[in-house]
This record gives sequence, C-alpha cells and structure tokens, in this order.
Amino acid sequence: MRRPWIAVPLLTLALGAPVRSPHADPEVPAAAESWESLQDPFLDAVRRARTPRDREARRALFDRIVRIRPALREDVLAAVQGRHADLLRGAGQRLAPGAIRGLLQRRGADLARARKEAIAYIGSESLYPTEGYTPRQNEEADRLVAEVESCYTPGAWILEQPDLQRILDETKEMESYLERCGHAVAETVQALADRSLVDSEARPLLPRPHQQILERNVQTARDLGMSEREIEAIRLINDYRILMGRVPLELHEALYRAAQVHTRDMVAHNFIGHTGNNGSTAEIRAGAAGYTQQIRENVSSAADAAGSVGGWRHSPGHHRSMLLHGHNAGIAAQESRTTLIVGE
Repeated sequence: MRRPWIAVPLLTLALGAPVRSPHADPEVPAAAESWESLQDPFLDAVRRARTPRDREARRALFDRIVRIRPALREDVLAAVQGRHADLLRGAGQRLAPGAIRGLLQRRGADLARARKEAIAYIGSESLYPTEGYTPRQNEEADRLVAEVESCYTPGAWILEQPDLQRILDETKEMESYLERCGHAVAETVQALADRSLVDSEARPLLPRPHQQILERNVQTARDLGMSEREIEAIRLINDYRILMGRVPLELHEALYRAAQVHTRDMVAHNFIGHTGNNGSTAEIRAGAAGYTQQIRENVSSAADAAGSVGGWRHSPGHHRSMLLHGHNAGIAAQESRTTLIVGE
C-alpha cells in the first residue's frame, strides 16, 4: 500500500501554483455554492500562478471548495486528472527521453569515476595504512565516499530540475490544505496516485543476483534467530557495499556461529581483540564451525550497529575487510561487543 504522504506532490502538481481567481460574494451562503460555480476559477487556479495576492486568492477558493467537499469527489477527480495529464505531457516535452537518457549517462559516468577513485584510495595500504593512519587520511576516505553518495542518491537529479522544484516548493502549503479537506479529497488524491506513472517509492534498481542475496538474507536471519541489532548491522554493511558497487555479503550459518562464539567470549571475559580467551584465532573458530575458506574478522566495542559499522569505516584494515573482500558473512552482537566475519 502506498504511504499517504506520497500523494501530496501529485495534488500539488494538479493544483499548480497560486493565481488570482474570482472570489464569491461573502454574503452568499456556502450552501448556494456548487462545483459548477467554482469549476472555472478552480481550473484557472490550476493553470496559472504568480504573486502573493494570487496565493491568497487560491487559499480563499480552496476554503470554499472544502466547505462543499461532500459532493465534490468525482468532479474534482475528473478535473484534476485532466490537469495532471497536461502537466505530465508538458514535463515530458521539457524532460524528453533523450534528455533524461543523457542525464542518466552522465550520472552513471560520474558514479563510476567516483567509485573507482574511492576504492583505489581505500584499498591502498600506502595511502590508507592499517597501522599509523591519521585523522586526515580518514577524512579523505570520507570525502571520496561522499562523492560517490552525491552521484548515487536515487532520484536526486530529478529534484534539481527547475520545473519540478517550483512544484515541490509548494508541498508544505498543500499539506495543510489536505488536512482541512478531509477524507473525500484524500481519496481523490490517492486515486490520482494510483493512476500516476510515478513510482512513489523510488529506490535504486539492483541487479537480480544482488536482490536475491538480500532476499535470502531475510530468511537466513529469521532461521538463525538473529537480533534486530545484528540484522541492522548486516543491512548497513550491505547498503555501503552496494553504494560502492560491490556485491552484498550473504549470511552464512557457520560464520554466524563462529562470530557468536567469539562475541560471547569477549563479553564473558571482558576483553576486545581477535585472540580468544582460550588462545583461538579467527581461522580456528571459523574452521570449528565448518567454514574452511579464507576469512577476515572485525570486532567492535560499540553499543549499537551504527557505531560498529561507523567505527570499522574509520579503521583502514577493518574498512577494507568489510568493503573490499568476501562473499559470505556472519555477524553476532551482545552487550557492547560485536564480531563480523567475512568469508571468501
């Protein structure tokens, strides 16, 4: 089901910006007004917009429409749908397929360049050393990742288009109108949303294999009884890997069990490190759980998932392990200890 607020920009699109419209005689009772008497000024308000005085005229017109809303639903829907279609055609002419394709190609090229530069830096032991790194080196990694984010954000370039920005600028004003309009007009707006070509839940399109990994992770987390904190941590890690153009990590039961063993050990004996209280290494623990491929281990003493992942992003060795390596993963958290194991 679509979220109710998604429809707000659509009504804004339909109504357009404020215009000067005829006012009814204030002496005329509200009952004497009808959709027929307001249709021309309403459509006039939809078509044009300019000054603060126009805005005030629109508010007055809208208030009168609200007063007779019980009888308006179908008429408003029909009128607004027509205007909505006109706006879509106009936007289609201004943002023609060729122009959109060119924008997407440029964004794609910028994203590829930004990812290449960021990964080259993060992967460089000389530029971003595991030991003896400085705050400035972490700041440079953050800057390069921010460059990737600025190119990647789904739909961000759409909001930069002036024609659409003007419409979005009025959304807050329209929200207050919607509240006063009541259920009937809310249904009208939802009907418009249902008929719109707009995807109201814009999100990046993932390659099908990546999407399948994320879907399997949901089931694996459920089967393993993973905590919300553990699920949030693997989600944050995979969101970051996807942002940077890497394959998301797939949850693996053996690695989860090995991570559990070490996390519980660190909690029980109040330490943080990679060597277990019994002298075990990460490789020994993973092997004992049944995983024989090469692994890398990150540990954290942060209290939540965001703190753990954020801390690893500011420790070059942990950063590389989390981002640049592996296909499988297990992550276990308890109290202020978290263990991530990434397996090839």
